[in-house]
Amino acid sequence: MSGRHDDVLERMRQHRLDPPAVEPPVLALPPRRRWRRAPLVAAAVAVVAVGAVAAGFSFFRTPPVAASVPPLLTFQADGDTDARSLLTGLAERAGQQPGLGAGRFHYSRTRSWTFGTAAGTDGGTLAARVAETRLERWTAPDGSGFEKRHQDSVRPGGPPLVYEGPFPTPEVQPTVGPQNTVVSALPPVGEADAGEIERRLRADGVSRTAGEWFAVTAQVWSARSGDPATAQALARILADQSGITVAGTTTDRAGRPAVAIATRASGDQWFPKQRVYLLFDPATGFLTGAEDVALQADTDAIGAPVEVPATVRYQLWLGSGRTDTSGETPR
Repeated sequence: MSGRHDDVLERMRQHRLDPPAVEPPVLALPPRRRWRRAPLVAAAVAVVAVGAVAAGFSFFRTPPVAASVPPLLTFQADGDTDARSLLTGLAERAGQQPGLGAGRFHYSRTRSWTFGTAAGTDGGTLAARVAETRLERWTAPDGSGFEKRHQDSVRPGGPPLVYEGPFPTPEVQPTVGPQNTVVSALPPVGEADAGEIERRLRADGVSRTAGEWFAVTAQVWSARSGDPATAQALARILADQSGITVAGTTTDRAGRPAVAIATRASGDQWFPKQRVYLLFDPATGFLTGAEDVALQADTDAIGAPVEVPATVRYQLWLGSGRTDTSGETPR
């Protein structure tokens, strides 16, 4: 069986596309409209004032902006590969990888881009774009740790949010959906085999849809990236889910070769229907990225037009390891 999986993964690696730019394209917004200031006589001022009141002050509202999003990833399909066979092969490959090494802290480095909007003082949408967050984390066995975070403003030119310091344990973080609960229930990284991790994840997610499993997978891998046992357990679970297809081979947004799986998922108020992707390194079975593509957009709720399909969120896992000291980068 493993020989067939190796053949599948080798075929996936051979069908690569030229990588996109390592950095996402410049997400420039169209220039904001400037109103001409002509000399006005008193009568003209009165007419404008009356008209503004009648129109609900729409004259003074920020003109709507077009949302700026990165291009979609492109995939080269392999019609001979089914999702279960691919994921089973990836699980086997992940289980063959070396561990993270020694050190008290689990280190991870990620970059993510998330769609957001910025409002003007009049309540109109001033900017709508995908903004970047860069994050490094050092996590201790009890779940506490230290992080360096740099979060860009949605408004172009706006000041970023920069933070360097401790973060709370998962048990006291606000819980949004099942993800944080799942992470806090798992053993420390490196202290459980794939079978134990798989058992705990399955027990907590009996009724999850494939789309919800994609979200949990991304959350768990963010907290445990580079751990072979975690990668093996996640791939095994995904292999048993229905509604997952093989999107094909591609290169992720860091220029690395990847094979992707996809499924439909329920989104939020802005993007109710989405297609979500998980990207794997075919050589190691480890996750390299995740992407959310909106298939439907509520432009009234967003306050800006968004052409769908549109990439509204993506994440890259770029490094992991072990360190003895928080703030130290693994060598």
